[in-house]
Amino acid sequence: MSSIVTLSKRTLVPTLAFQKWSRHSLTSKPLSHCWLVLSKRQGCSASAPVTWRACTVRAGSDRCQSRWDAGNSGGLQNWPSGSRPAARQDKNGLQFGNARMQNIDNFDTSKFFSREAEAALVGSMIINPDCVPKVLSLLPRSDLFYLPENQTIFEALVKLHFAKTPIDPILLRDELKKEGKLDKLKGTSEEEGVLYIGEVVESVTSSALVDYYAKIVLKEAKSRKLWSAAEQIRQVANESGDPDEKIPEIQRIAMSLDTVSNVQGDCQPVCINLADVTPRPIEWLWFERFPKAMLSLIIGDPGLGKSWLTLDMAARISTGRPWPDSPVPGNIAPLGSVVILTAEDHLEFTVRPRLDKLGAHAAKIIAIKGVRSAAGDEYFDVTKHVPALENAIVKCKDVQAVIVDPITAYLGNTDSHKNAEVRAALALLSDLAEKRSVAVVCVSHLNKAQTTKVIYRTMGSVAFNAAARAVWLLAIDKDDEKRRLLVPVKMNLCEEQSSLAFRIVDGHLDFETKPLLLRADEVLGIENTEERTVRDDAKEWLRDLLSDGRVRSTEVMELADREKIAKRTLDRAKNELGVRSEAEGFGKDKIWWWSMP
Repeated sequence: MSSIVTLSKRTLVPTLAFQKWSRHSLTSKPLSHCWLVLSKRQGCSASAPVTWRACTVRAGSDRCQSRWDAGNSGGLQNWPSGSRPAARQDKNGLQFGNARMQNIDNFDTSKFFSREAEAALVGSMIINPDCVPKVLSLLPRSDLFYLPENQTIFEALVKLHFAKTPIDPILLRDELKKEGKLDKLKGTSEEEGVLYIGEVVESVTSSALVDYYAKIVLKEAKSRKLWSAAEQIRQVANESGDPDEKIPEIQRIAMSLDTVSNVQGDCQPVCINLADVTPRPIEWLWFERFPKAMLSLIIGDPGLGKSWLTLDMAARISTGRPWPDSPVPGNIAPLGSVVILTAEDHLEFTVRPRLDKLGAHAAKIIAIKGVRSAAGDEYFDVTKHVPALENAIVKCKDVQAVIVDPITAYLGNTDSHKNAEVRAALALLSDLAEKRSVAVVCVSHLNKAQTTKVIYRTMGSVAFNAAARAVWLLAIDKDDEKRRLLVPVKMNLCEEQSSLAFRIVDGHLDFETKPLLLRADEVLGIENTEERTVRDDAKEWLRDLLSDGRVRSTEVMELADREKIAKRTLDRAKNELGVRSEAEGFGKDKIWWWSMP
């Protein structure tokens, strides 16, 4: 019920009536004058503040021309009968004496919130507690929610998260009950609070879009704050007085926007003392080539066999077979499942036939074709759907590797040439790899900068190579078009490994057993002039040394060290000259000799 006061020509007459007043109309059709509506929500106490609302209505019309709001009704009782202040209207509102009635739309910030997004956000946090850290990175404070009930749930979920307590609707209910907030959550009883928790859980079918919901909530919070600050600034500017005295107050209001424009400004660093960190040995998918729990990258020009190589890796994992350089002790693929995302090859016509030829156990290999959520079926996007990928890993239970071919096809709206965006997207995959202890192997193409070092040749930003712990180049042997070379570009976890060579023969990868000492830049014909000169000098020195006959290898190395020739340079000079290395004797008496061919 509303208390309606009519401003007549001679007197201010308060009346009580069940007069309906809405945003655009009055049910009655009064003559053209001003109505003051004192609105009070049903169920409020008699002493609760009420709000003046005023509207001018054209004679004979039920359409409002304008509406105003003037805070509470405290000054109304001071108007003696028959002494109504003169009313003056301008573009900013209605002035009654010293009381100003501002446009009510300027105070209606409730339009800046999404009930659905707020419910979906807290619902996602309940059904998938693993997304809580992501939400906190985007939305660190509960006051960014509009609805008090969602603020309360958010605070309880964050408390459970930092207490490392499992989260589900039952545990959330118990936490709210313990804090005495359950019965105040929605209504006046605990039953209503429990029902509301159920409603927010049912409002979302998947947490895959949690970052999208968080961004909506944050956007609306910023809009509310901006709208409120703009209104406060306008009120101060409209007040009478010296403009210079108003500037500090306006600056204070403007500075208050920082709490929302930089929502992470009040966040504290999450630190860990390294004494509390337990060292872990590196686990290898492929010994000293592809690590587990980390991101690796295979790069190369199109059509050389990158997909063949990754499928061969998947086939070996699915059957627990040795890797091609199996003479290394224990260098056997860990038996398990593989999850693949492939954007360039048909599953029916290419992927499955190749796996069959490679001897794979097809039941151990899962391909993700897309993601199904409340929003419908979507193409997999690393920036949004890593939780769905994690669900697939958990469901399979024994996943050893995830293959993404090519990575650039699954970055959504990420600009692959912007370092910050690429790093943020790949960090999601790296975090997943570490959390689930799986190897994530991504495939990418080379750019067209043929004179640039290979480390900078990956398509897009240099952040791809920076994020990967191991980077391998797959290239063609320029002396044999059917021979493929797998060459190290970057290895952060051990000494740089040797290269491997293979051919694709009748649907199989036929690897050569002898490792190769190759550099990626050399394979692609990228020469470092200074280094080339040093190696040429080393070749000339070694040729002269061996020109009179064979020399013990230990003596060669000692002499090279005196000449300041690095061992790496000496080895490359030896390979390019085709120097023979032969052994004589056995055991401790064995001697290695170097000689020219």
